[in-house]
Amino acid sequence: MQGKFNNKTKHTKPTQIGIALQGGGSYGAYAKGALKALLRSEFNARTNIAAITGTSAGALNGAMLAYGLNKGGADDAIKHLDGLWDDVKLTGSAMSFWHNLGPLTNLSWPNIPQHKMMMFSFAQAALPQGIAINALKDSVNAQIDDFDILRNGKTALFVNAVKHNKVTQQREHTVFHGNTLNAESIIASGALESLGGIEINGDTYYDGAYWRNPCFADIKRANISDLFVITLQAKPTPPIVAQHQDDARTKGHRKIGYELITHEIHGHLAYIHHTNPALNLHVISLELDPRWNDTSRMNTDPTWLNHLEDLGKKDAQQWLAVHLDDLGKKSTYKPDHGSIGGTNLSIKP
Repeated sequence: MQGKFNNKTKHTKPTQIGIALQGGGSYGAYAKGALKALLRSEFNARTNIAAITGTSAGALNGAMLAYGLNKGGADDAIKHLDGLWDDVKLTGSAMSFWHNLGPLTNLSWPNIPQHKMMMFSFAQAALPQGIAINALKDSVNAQIDDFDILRNGKTALFVNAVKHNKVTQQREHTVFHGNTLNAESIIASGALESLGGIEINGDTYYDGAYWRNPCFADIKRANISDLFVITLQAKPTPPIVAQHQDDARTKGHRKIGYELITHEIHGHLAYIHHTNPALNLHVISLELDPRWNDTSRMNTDPTWLNHLEDLGKKDAQQWLAVHLDDLGKKSTYKPDHGSIGGTNLSIKP
């Protein structure tokens, strides 16, 4: 789509904004729908997306968004987002056909029945390790034909992963950006334990959500006045406790770096709201239906992905209708918090 929204407003300085994209498997299609709605609106004319941070599915969406913006603008970003998810849908269509997972034949829709999940586990064990990772890597390479554009463009990208230290046998958090960005590092951000991780230069990396989902440290240091976050995880029952996700991980996880950060994002947003009052915070959140279970995050049937994308589009359009004029002026996110995590709320990255 070529139109007035692809050109920055001539007489108004655009708002410098950062985008933070959470991981959540197929729920990433929701974020794709929201991003496309923003890019096709006056949001694109009023803002300059200076930096993007993403984890897992958020890293994939972030890579397509940053690459497209750096390459040619909003139209290119939409093109590459669509291209990546078309590949996911192609695989999902085949899986649904062979295993009767579509909405007309699956009584658990959009969840995947337990016996089907067991079949997938057995099939995955029989396949060469890394086959799913390699398929995703091929999709990323098909969309990004010049990684220098991604690495050196005006929109910076940060994706995080967890590295397994062979010496200490511990897991360590790492962030890829600039010259370290390539198909392998982007995929590393979503390399779940069940997929075997991904090897880069002799080291094994796993999904960044085992540590932070997403990582806000670098994007908060970028030259931005506003931070726009798209979340994909269920909200805890109010009141929300303002707590850094690192504290939630160390206090709530039995083995550090092996359990996914999910709903903790909402406490972390309350933490950002408290500790960064000068930062305008905006959030669009997927409202999870209580009937959906974790297997719905693995459902890549095109009908399901299209539904999630439509939800993201509608939520973004609703946010724009109410809050577009607040960009660069004030936060539109007001967390329903009742307490502060810990006795002292110290500022962390």
